[in-house]
Amino acid sequence: MTGSREPGLDGQPVDEPFGGGRARPGGPGSGGRNPAVPRPAATLILVRDGAEGVEVLGVRRAAGMRFLPGHVAFPGGAVDAADGRPLDGAVRGGVQMPQPGGDDLTAYAVAAVRECAEEIGWLCALSGAAGPSRRVPGPLRTALLEGRADLWSVLAALDETIDLSQLRYVGRWITPPPQPVRFDTRFFICRTGTAIQPDWHPAEHDWAGWRPARWLLSEMIGGRAQAVRPTRAMLEAVARCRTAEEAFTTLWVPGPVDGRAP
Repeated sequence: MTGSREPGLDGQPVDEPFGGGRARPGGPGSGGRNPAVPRPAATLILVRDGAEGVEVLGVRRAAGMRFLPGHVAFPGGAVDAADGRPLDGAVRGGVQMPQPGGDDLTAYAVAAVRECAEEIGWLCALSGAAGPSRRVPGPLRTALLEGRADLWSVLAALDETIDLSQLRYVGRWITPPPQPVRFDTRFFICRTGTAIQPDWHPAEHDWAGWRPARWLLSEMIGGRAQAVRPTRAMLEAVARCRTAEEAFTTLWVPGPVDGRAP
């Protein structure tokens, strides 16, 4: 099923807690005094050059979603166990880091690519001759969404490989303890061209599209769109960049990993 309506981004300004990704059925809740354990999650910020500055690909979560309904975000969600078990030859390279060393973020980066494929119907960061992005054929995407296929079988069917060097790690944010749904989210950025035209998943979103980062930020500041603080922080940083290349090479927006505001 294809999303075809592109409404405005009406909403109310909020000062929401940090969040990342989408909650899935059976997710953790506070259930009392003990805080929920944050679920590993990943978010992918797609950027490209536009006539009015750097553009980002945003999505708006459907009103019926349990977690952050109506909020503008970037494609992303929880890390699956399979994300950390790539098939031989399915992944090459390594995530670009703001500084040498650090944790192995392969599973997070793969999750970001997978979530993008699920949510907007496009694979990104590919190393094939056809280019770095490719639309996921309808039957494969349906199988992926329904759990009848994983990312690795989709890549195998398309004879594609993920090139992690096309992703750069730009920050980590953790939902604070009082919230019933919590995520430990790694954010990644990826440059794209003009090919990607999002085909959003209507069960999760009611809008997806390319917008100048400055415009999206102004919508949030003006109270016409809702977003959590990590999304706004990323947009603020992207909006200060003159080109997508500058955003990719310089963006660094570390979050308050202990749950306190920066």
